[in-house]
Amino acid sequence: MPTSKDISILIVDDYKSTLRIMRTLLKQLGFDNVEEALSVDEALKLTQVKDFGLVLCDWNMMPRTGFDLLCALNDNDGYNKPPFVMITAANQEKEAKKALEAGANGQITKPFKASTLRSVLANVFTAA
Repeated sequence: MPTSKDISILIVDDYKSTLRIMRTLLKQLGFDNVEEALSVDEALKLTQVKDFGLVLCDWNMMPRTGFDLLCALNDNDGYNKPPFVMITAANQEKEAKKALEAGANGQITKPFKASTLRSVLANVFTAA
């Protein structure tokens, strides 16, 4: 886990209910500094004005996917690249592999619990 629970986290999903669940799980783990985006474009705007210590992003969004966000952040030389965790559905193993090959630091399959999130974050921040 990161040394500070004060890191700024960006969660990205096109469903408000999923954002609410992710925020609740992060709060259970002690993270309160959380920003939300309902689209890739909204997330990109937020990253232009703030550095994040972690991005949690759903793959399956329209019109642009979480993979599009990962690639956009990787292509932006002026942006401090935080750890990026891709969130996928159970039937998206190919997408999860593609995200990891493109530079995602971890992957979580929906639905997930706080214990799963804790484990993935521990791996992400240990490797960083």
